[in-house]
Parts: sequence; structure tokens; C-alpha cells
Amino acid sequence: MRKLLLLLMILGLGFSACKKEDSVKSEPELVETIIIKGKQYDLNYIKRGLSIILNAPVDQIIYDSERHFFSLKGYVMEINPDNEIDDILKLKEAGYDF
Repeated sequence: MRKLLLLLMILGLGFSACKKEDSVKSEPELVETIIIKGKQYDLNYIKRGLSIILNAPVDQIIYDSERHFFSLKGYVMEINPDNEIDDILKLKEAGYDF
């Protein structure tokens, strides 16, 4: 009886130690885009640029797609991307990595 119990414990340990392969393929992440002055940009690219300009974390920058404005969480302000895109592009040209 003891040998049978020991055998079952070893088999259980052996099966639990095997790693299952993930058969579910991950969906490609959708890239949100925004059109500014007739040109299409990645929304995260604009948020990263604004985070440098505003000296704020990227996750604090919120985009309102209905009104086409950005805002900073906790502040009453509207940031028009049409007015900021030139500064964001200048930062990129100056070597800022975002």
C-alpha cells in the first residue's frame, strides 16, 4: 500500500512538473492612430512626446477622441495636438528617444 501511494505521488509530481505549451496565439496589439494636420501618427508616440514637453508620466496623459484634445490627469486643461505636433517633431529631431 505504501509503495502504491509513493508511486502515485511520484507520478503526480512528474505530471505537474511538465510545462504546458500555450496553444492560444496572442492577438497582435492594435495601434491607435490620430490624424494631426492631415498626417497619421501613433497615439502612443504623441503621448510620449507630450510627456517630455509636460514633464509628466505617459499614463497621466489622456486623449479624448471625441473632442480631439489631450488632457493631463488631475488638471483642468486641454492640449490641442495640432498646436503641439511641431514641438514633438522638433524633440525627435533633437535626439530625444520616444
